[in-house]
Amino acid sequence: MTFLPIVERELRVAARKGRTYWSRVAAGAAAVFLAAGVLGLAEMQKGAFGTSVGLALFSLFKWLSFAFACLAGIFLTSDCLSEEKREGTLGLLFLTDLRGYDVVLGKLLTHSVHASYGLLAAFPVIGLSFLLGGVTGGEFWRLILVVFNTLLFSLSAGVLVSSRSRDAQKAMGGTLVLVGFFLAIPPVLDWAIASVTASAGAHYFSWFGPLFAFGLTGSTRLGDFWLSFGVVHATAWLFFLGASFLARRRWQGEPDCAGKGTPSRAERFRFGSPSRRLALRRSLLADDPIRWLAVRDQWLGRVVWFLLISTIAVWVLVAVSTRSSPVAAYSSATLAGLVGLVLFVAVASQASRFLLDGKQSGALELLLVTPVRMDQIVRGHWWALRRMFLLPVIGLLLWKLAITVLQIAAYIAMLKTAGQAGATANIQVIPQFVGGLVGVITYLTEIVAVAWFGMWMGLTTRKINVAVSKTIVFVVFLPWLALTFIQLALMFSVAVTGTGFWLTQVIVGAVAVSLDVAFIVWSRRKVLGSIQELAVHDKPSVSLSPPPLPPLPPPIPAAAGQDSSGIAS
Repeated sequence: MTFLPIVERELRVAARKGRTYWSRVAAGAAAVFLAAGVLGLAEMQKGAFGTSVGLALFSLFKWLSFAFACLAGIFLTSDCLSEEKREGTLGLLFLTDLRGYDVVLGKLLTHSVHASYGLLAAFPVIGLSFLLGGVTGGEFWRLILVVFNTLLFSLSAGVLVSSRSRDAQKAMGGTLVLVGFFLAIPPVLDWAIASVTASAGAHYFSWFGPLFAFGLTGSTRLGDFWLSFGVVHATAWLFFLGASFLARRRWQGEPDCAGKGTPSRAERFRFGSPSRRLALRRSLLADDPIRWLAVRDQWLGRVVWFLLISTIAVWVLVAVSTRSSPVAAYSSATLAGLVGLVLFVAVASQASRFLLDGKQSGALELLLVTPVRMDQIVRGHWWALRRMFLLPVIGLLLWKLAITVLQIAAYIAMLKTAGQAGATANIQVIPQFVGGLVGVITYLTEIVAVAWFGMWMGLTTRKINVAVSKTIVFVVFLPWLALTFIQLALMFSVAVTGTGFWLTQVIVGAVAVSLDVAFIVWSRRKVLGSIQELAVHDKPSVSLSPPPLPPLPPPIPAAAGQDSSGIAS
């Protein structure tokens, strides 16, 4: 028998796919574009970066590659086993003498090919920072080790969650929670212990998170670095062993709770109590059945609410315990950005899932032959998105405004302490206020663009993780990257001309809003104009008529002494 047959088969299939090769081209081209942008800005501003051009380039690629490694499991492996469960093929594999690690390792290696090729294509461009100066060779190679170790950790976490799940959206959410837990909770626990015991600098739990080793890539504490690297690597293999154990025992997914007198806790969390479900059905089903169909699964909205409230609670706890307004003001911007990114993923997932599931199951095609109109389907889905995410978005925007106010107050207090209040405060306060207001407006338009573009991706793709990743890349990441370069160029120009820095933020905000409006208008037109055609034709056609009869065989030639009927003359 072939050693690891699933691995060989999956790698052969991946080798025949065009995206295996185009992923390397896209990653290398993106890295070259970013490097050219940084070097172009440095040359245009005639030494604005000073001697730290290499360090600036390295820092940019350092954070982007680490973020890519952390997100790889969410978009690549979170649905690898759950998809096999839904299609009914995972159980067929275990009818043979295959082991759990055969299947899991095959899926893990296949889905890691694209991410690994992308990183390998980008690392030579990152090596330019070493040649430009400001970065040591040890720091460069430690970054490569940490990124690939984090990639293995994230992909293994996705396989583990996928081995326990059957639903693609829940698998993505579970992987996001698991990876986020190991990124955020260990540093928070160490901070809590340090604040109670007054033992600053002690690390008890940070070793278990990839963020600790990532922060030590440029440090001389190599012992701490290798210890954290080994712990994260061992955790990744524990995830792999857990997925291998669960894949063979949970290949049917969650046990079916149908037929029981009372709903399970999972059903209550998703759909609410029986009385609440009945009230929702009575209030929505008669008026607009699409609204009831799109809003009855409520688990994602509740998860987003829990994340927002818990994050704000942690932020308040840090602000109260440290009694430092600057710490609470400036550290909260990072927390708000992370929550905003999670909210982007949640909105893109929910926007694409309803139409994608309806298209694959045939429910969308059935709706189109009823008196329900196409625009009514889209309006009902959009109403459900507003009901699920509008209040969390408003809460996040209010938090962003509060962060802006705290930053302004902290800056004014710092200037008063230094005896520089007055005109200097006005010069700095105005850009902070304008920047906060522009950030709130652009986030609101961007999340609307994510919702509409996610609907379009749900109609044109066959996997929810692909739909979400395309939405985040095209609507969030690429515009953010372009606007960052535009803002840097404008800031240098403003510094030369002496005009107000707030003008830069207004210009960048206007460009961002224009891009979002373009995404909204284009996606809305595509969804309304193509929903009927894609719902009917974007899937394998199934004919309800019986297959045609095979053609009759030709007549047997008459032998000698017989007529054409075969009777002897």
